[in-house]
Formats: sequence, C-alpha cells, structure tokens
Amino acid sequence: VGEGGSSLVQQRPPSKDGDLPSITDQKAEVGTSTGVDGCDEGKEEIVDGYLVREYGWKVRRMVEERSEIKKVAQIQAQAFHVPAFFFDDFFFQFFQDEVLSGLYYRLRNSAPDRYACLVAEPVK
Repeated sequence: VGEGGSSLVQQRPPSKDGDLPSITDQKAEVGTSTGVDGCDEGKEEIVDGYLVREYGWKVRRMVEERSEIKKVAQIQAQAFHVPAFFFDDFFFQFFQDEVLSGLYYRLRNSAPDRYACLVAEPVK
C-alpha cells in the first residue's frame, strides 16, 4: 500500500491468554516525549511513521488514501462477517460496503485527536 511497499495483514488472535502482552508491557511500548518543563507530556513519539514496534509488529496511523481505506475496510469486514448459509457472497458484499461507509463517516466526522484508524504490519 503506497510507495513504501508496506502491506495490510490480518492475523488470528493468540490462542491463550498467556500469549497476550500485559497492560504494563503495552504502556512501555508507546513512547512519550516529555520536555524539561513537562509541557510536551502525552505526545506520542513517532519514529519512521510508526507509533509502536513490538512483538513482531509495527503500528502506524492509516494513510487516508482511497486504496488503503478500502483495504482496511475489507480486513474489518472479513474479521467481523458472520457467514450465512444462503447468499453469503451477496450479504458479504453489502456488509463490506457498510463497513467502508462507516469508516469514511468516522474519518470525515471525527476530530483527528479523537479518532484514528491504526494499521498493524509485520516487522520485516
């Protein structure tokens, strides 16, 4: 997606609770830069466009380009679609369009500091 050659990936969740990182581990993952007087507290430290690089994944904000938005919506639709016995392809297409529409709506109508769609990519 884009010129950097990155790709969107869908992965199954870990099989047991022991595979999940704890909240305390995740707190250390997102770097914050604090100035001498504490004015910059809470701002994310972004390195090469990625917010986090841990556990074999790197996380960044989604680039608001049509092709990437469509890929993100497709992954979301595949992850949350419940197959139907009859007309599954037909219903899936409608569901995929609904997810895409919802993503466009949230991006367009939410303040950038209130909503962000994050993309996780494998570290190469």
